[in-house]
Amino acid sequence: MTRVLNQRPWTAYAAVILTTALWGSNPALTRLALVSIGPITLAWLRWLIVLVILSPVLWTERASIQAAFRHHWKILCAYALLACAPQNIITNLGLQWSSAVNLGLMNSTIPVQILIWSAILGRRRIQSLEILGVAVSMLGVLVILFQGAFERVLNLQFTPGDVAFFVSMLMWSIYTIYLDRRPAKLSAHALIGCISLIGVLQTLPLALFEVMFISTPTFTMTTVLVLAYIGAGPTLLAMLAYNHGVARIGAAKAGVLVHLMPVFASVFAVLVLNEPIRLFHAAGFALVVGGALLALFGPRQTRADLISSPASKT
Repeated sequence: MTRVLNQRPWTAYAAVILTTALWGSNPALTRLALVSIGPITLAWLRWLIVLVILSPVLWTERASIQAAFRHHWKILCAYALLACAPQNIITNLGLQWSSAVNLGLMNSTIPVQILIWSAILGRRRIQSLEILGVAVSMLGVLVILFQGAFERVLNLQFTPGDVAFFVSMLMWSIYTIYLDRRPAKLSAHALIGCISLIGVLQTLPLALFEVMFISTPTFTMTTVLVLAYIGAGPTLLAMLAYNHGVARIGAAKAGVLVHLMPVFASVFAVLVLNEPIRLFHAAGFALVVGGALLALFGPRQTRADLISSPASKT
């Protein structure tokens, strides 16, 4: 695979920021949908929507897709497992057992996990300014999540849902690290189409079991609209934008920007729910942005920082 890292980086930063904005709008809507749709079925449906939207692309690019399945089926199946419907199921189950605050906490571990696992797996070295920047940015996330009140930290309780959140974030981090192994001849849309197809097939038995024996979904106009948005926005568009960003600025820098999620979640709360802007919002925003800038632009990556080549070996 031809390396595209550092080509047109500003468009890549914008793409990842768009991703975090879409993700920031997702938790509240997912909770709304979970009222009438089971967690497994919801994850399956959102990726079915992606598959339906991309079906014309799959047909048009069927020759390259067939070749990709023949030669790269292992990495495609891994992508589907780590970042498609199976990963979404784990997150949805966590939302039923835990809180949105705890989900935000676990989301904030993604940049840290990417840095640590990149080093453990021999993908790249961690730089000191990245550690400092991620730490400052995470502090901003905590200020926002706990609304600047230390007593909220003391009252924090963890549940089995938080374990599900952590596993889900670990899966996403590994997906991000190995995204540079994607088949070179697949377009961005075809890649998402392939893993959505695999993910839908992987989780179909679970969805059928849930519908038949645990929770039969009920659909209203609101539910349908929420599903359509989740499928087209926080799933398809966000996935395309995120993959674009990771390909151009690398996993570590894209991961740092994940800390913008609670920032955008607060913005949506202000705009949609008319919640007031408070001092802790401003302090948290400043820390998140400042830490992200430090981590993104402080270190200068050289060839020596990359322990192994990201080019595809297949």
